[in-house]
Amino acid sequence: MARISPECLSVPANTPTAVLERFNAVFVEASKDPDLAKRIKDLNSEPLGVSRTEMTAMVRRDAEIYSRVVKARNIRVD
Repeated sequence: MARISPECLSVPANTPTAVLERFNAVFVEASKDPDLAKRIKDLNSEPLGVSRTEMTAMVRRDAEIYSRVVKARNIRVD
């Protein structure tokens, strides 16, 4: 199973759309910086620079995958 660990900023559900769009624009722009991209790659990660919609889909997909693993293995938190 391949695992992509999306690093993202999580904010309250009622955060205004304009603020979300601004955060996303800044993060996407930053991901294009060669020095930052190198630092991220040095941490064995990949700068994605994706849209809010794409990131939401990635997080939901991962939640579904790991939810199935937890249920199938009957994993419990003690």
